Amino acid sequence: MNVIISAQEYYRWWRDPIIWSAIFTGVIAIETLVYLILTARLWRATKKAAEAATISAEAAKVSSDASKQSAEIAAGLHRPFVGLTHLVFRDGMNTRTWGLSWTIKNFGTLPATHVDAALDWKAGLSEGTSIGPSSGEIFPQAEVESIALIKLAEMLPQQMFTGDQILQLHARVNYSAEDGRRFLYTADAQWNHESAAFMMLSSQTQPA
Repeated sequence: MNVIISAQEYYRWWRDPIIWSAIFTGVIAIETLVYLILTARLWRATKKAAEAATISAEAAKVSSDASKQSAEIAAGLHRPFVGLTHLVFRDGMNTRTWGLSWTIKNFGTLPATHVDAALDWKAGLSEGTSIGPSSGEIFPQAEVESIALIKLAEMLPQQMFTGDQILQLHARVNYSAEDGRRFLYTADAQWNHESAAFMMLSSQTQPA
């Protein structure tokens, strides 16, 4: 059976506001869906960009910290390093006055200025101090030798050779870098009667 729609009926359908309202509602729904999809994509892209920026900022901070630390290490190493390098008897081991040679060296890369060094010694009740370089300057890899005269009480030399008494030494060196930084080097040693030589016990350098 064929249905024939008259022109009048077709005209009324075309002008029906309910139909047009439904069409516009559908269009708005589609636009809203598209908007939501685009917004979601934009949000994800923005989130990824923010995460990338955070990672980049963290990487830049790590790089900056590493560069700063590297510069500090380089600056810390590029300075004078003064230490005790030789400690030997020169003469007088069979007498009560021993001649002791002690040498300090600048192992660093810059000159050590305002160098003041001293060697304290003690054996039994005998003790004293030998003065080394005073207000001096030691260039990199240079050495300065000093002689300490150790005057011992009677019987001490023999007692040290048998190990009944110990000769203790304490070296201290104050010095500066050219930029004004101050350092204090200290070292402790003692006479070893078995090897007939001095034995280094400890040493350290610290800011003064």
